[in-house]
Amino acid sequence: MLLEPRLPHFGPLQEVVGALRRAHRAWADQLAKDFAALCQEHGFLPPPSLQQRTLYEQVVHPLTLTSEKVAVFIIDAFRYEMASELVEELKGTGTVVDLKPRLAELPTITAVGMNVLAPVTQGDRLTVAGIFQGFKTGEFIVKAPESRARAMGLRSAGKPALLLKLAEVCDATTADLVKSTKPHQLIVVHSKEIDDAGEANIGLPTFESTLRQIKAAWHHLQLAGVKNFVFTADHGFLLQDETTEERPFGTKRDPQRRHVLDEHPRAETGMVNVSLSSLGYEGLSGYLLFRNDTAVFATGNPGATFVHGGNSPQERIIPVLTVTRRKAESGSLAEYAVEVEPQSDVMGLHRLRIRVVFSKGTTTSLGFAAARTVDLALRPPERNVVRVLIKDVAGPPLAALKTGRLQVPVGDAWTEVFFGLEGPADERVRIEIHHPDNVEKVRSAIPDQWYSVSGTSTAGTKSQAAPPPQPPAGRTPSRMKAFARSSCTSRSTE
Repeated sequence: MLLEPRLPHFGPLQEVVGALRRAHRAWADQLAKDFAALCQEHGFLPPPSLQQRTLYEQVVHPLTLTSEKVAVFIIDAFRYEMASELVEELKGTGTVVDLKPRLAELPTITAVGMNVLAPVTQGDRLTVAGIFQGFKTGEFIVKAPESRARAMGLRSAGKPALLLKLAEVCDATTADLVKSTKPHQLIVVHSKEIDDAGEANIGLPTFESTLRQIKAAWHHLQLAGVKNFVFTADHGFLLQDETTEERPFGTKRDPQRRHVLDEHPRAETGMVNVSLSSLGYEGLSGYLLFRNDTAVFATGNPGATFVHGGNSPQERIIPVLTVTRRKAESGSLAEYAVEVEPQSDVMGLHRLRIRVVFSKGTTTSLGFAAARTVDLALRPPERNVVRVLIKDVAGPPLAALKTGRLQVPVGDAWTEVFFGLEGPADERVRIEIHHPDNVEKVRSAIPDQWYSVSGTSTAGTKSQAAPPPQPPAGRTPSRMKAFARSSCTSRSTE
């Protein structure tokens, strides 16, 4: 639920939220200090079984020694808690799921964590290119998605691995994936959706959507014949708010938001230091300085509410989620259609009745080949600046609102959906009910109804595209109030 001035008792709610945030900040600061003390006592570089730099050789490469295909998901800013949410989603008959933690290399920035996931170690040492601009191998510098896929593929398959973007896998058909993956044993799926959304200050509303994309991509690759999967990250992150402390260090050009590279091991109050040589780095000398709490350094740039680069557990603990399917999954033989009935607004929210039925020509006797439920989402066609805010669902027992997605049972029973629309300006749009994961064959539906959008300055900037479509005259849907999390997603490349 969004905390906005239109809510009843907005002032007291703000006070409660502020108190909770201050309590959480105190807890997070103490956790970071305790972790920093352990690092000082036992060393900032953990044993090999917990190191990020050994992940490829210890986890990924052994999977490639069989004849089965392996897909490695390298997900920027994929926190351990996010992976734990996927564990139950990925479990099933014939599937073995295992989640273990490792510690990201320092500093916890993309240029370090992403590139060290490739096989770039030389013994137990890492040769740094520039100032953390990648790592040198015997033949080239690993510094970008293409060179990571090249290094991984050469190590395990004798040729560069197939590199795909997360969005490409989600949007591809099974036939296309079978064709593209056929010549390759190793597939690398690169994702920056979480990191890009966090840096743009729209992270929280989009994280669940990205997790659904990851699950959908896993399912699509399974259908294409991939049996072994590894999901991991370069680093985690800290979310910032008004309780975050900002600390000065030298001039504002000296520090990064969460770390400093310095020639000297400065022993300053509230800070810890570690030499690059003790971390096994070659080609770059000096010391890394970190805050021992969750404060950020003053850089003159307020930055995003999403930061990383430091030594807190939230930034350093990354997931290593392995999923192995003993038998290749086959696609469903059934085809479905969405049916929808518009309903009158209630309590300021729009309302629809939805059900998923078998398409004509699909026999319902193939129960073993049909899904019990189908995930659906709502979107305004060609109006991506308008957000659909689903408030609640009501209907048969299997109907649910799960991580911002509608879970609708297949059958004659109707599921009632309550939702609002939010955009940069007041307007009216139509709504499409569709199956966004492209896992099942589902025909979407667009009811002959126009719905009002609540304009708000916090919804984003106005679209530079064509003006919004105008509904037929004479239809005046009632104004609604939207109080739910967004289901939009941000996609970009590194």
